[in-house]
Amino acid sequence: MFDSVKPYKGGNDILWQLHRLNNIDKHRTIFATAVGYAVDVVPDMLSTMGEEIHEKFRGLEGVSAFIKPANPVPIVVGSVLFDAGQDSSDNPNMKFKFEINLHEVGIVEEEVINLLSAMANEVEKQIALFSPHY
Repeated sequence: MFDSVKPYKGGNDILWQLHRLNNIDKHRTIFATAVGYAVDVVPDMLSTMGEEIHEKFRGLEGVSAFIKPANPVPIVVGSVLFDAGQDSSDNPNMKFKFEINLHEVGIVEEEVINLLSAMANEVEKQIALFSPHY
């Protein structure tokens, strides 16, 4: 029965990842991570438009349009997250979203929230599968 769940790479990858991550040296520092981010560009766009164009887009004040770099990158103190250019004014309402990615080479490179959700769902599925047998 255990073999039927295929807890290996190429079988049930979630179980394999969970196993591999659990077997990493527990005394090692935290897993290598990368941070992705997204910035809401609508407030800045609206603040730099001329009045005539801004009038056509009235109502977008409550809309968000987040853009993000293609690849997650490490963020360190002093990193510039968004540069709207010289013609833009400061916008204290600029919104950012951050995602933390687990990056264990050869095992997993994925956003932590998605990975944990997938792992929790898989564990619940396996508990339901094995529960009649204990």
